[in-house]
Amino acid sequence: MSAFGKDRAAVAGMNLRQQLRQGTKRAPKGTGGGGGGALFRDQYYPPNDGTADIVRLLPGSFPAPRVDFDAKDYVRDADNNVVVDSLPYIKYIEYFLIQRKFSFVGSEGPLGGFKGKGEPSLASEWYWHEWNERKNNGTDSPQSLRRSEKCAMSVLVQAPFYHVPQVDKDGKIRINEKTKQPYMVWKKGAVRGNDELAAGGYEKKNGHVMHWSYNFNHWNTLTSYANGLACHCRSCNAQDSIRELALVCRSCGECVVDFQETTLSEAELNKIRDEEVKCHQCGFHGFLENMIKCENCAHGEEATLFDFDLEVTQVKASDGGKGYNLMIRKAIGPRPINGVYGESERKGLDLPKIYSPASMEQQLKLLGPLPTADGQQQGGATRQPVNNGSRSYT
Repeated sequence: MSAFGKDRAAVAGMNLRQQLRQGTKRAPKGTGGGGGGALFRDQYYPPNDGTADIVRLLPGSFPAPRVDFDAKDYVRDADNNVVVDSLPYIKYIEYFLIQRKFSFVGSEGPLGGFKGKGEPSLASEWYWHEWNERKNNGTDSPQSLRRSEKCAMSVLVQAPFYHVPQVDKDGKIRINEKTKQPYMVWKKGAVRGNDELAAGGYEKKNGHVMHWSYNFNHWNTLTSYANGLACHCRSCNAQDSIRELALVCRSCGECVVDFQETTLSEAELNKIRDEEVKCHQCGFHGFLENMIKCENCAHGEEATLFDFDLEVTQVKASDGGKGYNLMIRKAIGPRPINGVYGESERKGLDLPKIYSPASMEQQLKLLGPLPTADGQQQGGATRQPVNNGSRSYT
């Protein structure tokens, strides 16, 4: 096919749709597992009592090395430098101590889903030790911790919030021993109907930014729903106005898919949209660029999840288990964030700080030393860093 548009410099970037789809990729089955809820302050959970929240996802810009899941290694450019993308969310590995009901973030990094590939992590060593024990004895024990790969994003919850005293699991107010004052937290009030918190005289504000951690199934629900929003224009907010023209190479402009001529199915097109491909014309390996037009404006741009207010809830899983599935009842927009919300409610949180990995010392206190082959305990994980101790991915 002929080139579509003018030549451009080779870039390996991704659009927002492609960035979101990266969150659905994970290490092969068997390296994960069900995790528990993380014990982080201000973590958002969609309601599961039949009600729904109106939320707006707030994109960040977080550097993340691109992973080749087939090669189990980082993707590198022609100069052998690791390709680093900027993602609107973060990915992390969560460990859940079953008996203590306590969660923390693992330290193995982006390659941690592949056995022996990540940075040093005592939690990972413990997980694989118990995994091998279960495999050898043919039972479901020992299992002191669970492991799950997750994504997290900032979210504006559009409801009244009140600054109220924090309570413990028994309903007692938590008191700061130094100040003798109660710890305070922002708690969501009722959007409609009787709001008991409103009568308490507490400080009130419109909306509150929280962090939303997703397991694989919930993330898949979000990204699948996002595919149906790309037909709307985020530039002029017009509905159903975006038309796809072609998928082209980002380096040379070669047309890979002409939407007026293609006979590919929607499933085949989605795979091409969301995966890296190699251009037969120039050899460039990367994501394709989607050439579009808006029938309502001259600067059309596909809408994403971040351009809509989402009505979200959780429903009981159909398999009869204890889990819940995320449900998006509707998307309102595309439109700007409501003017009643100030600057602080439009800015995402420092997710890398919130989800910072537990240090090796902290992991040792939580888990204890790893047993050796003869059943004795060693001082901790002995495997050396895969990049000579440097956290840089280049």
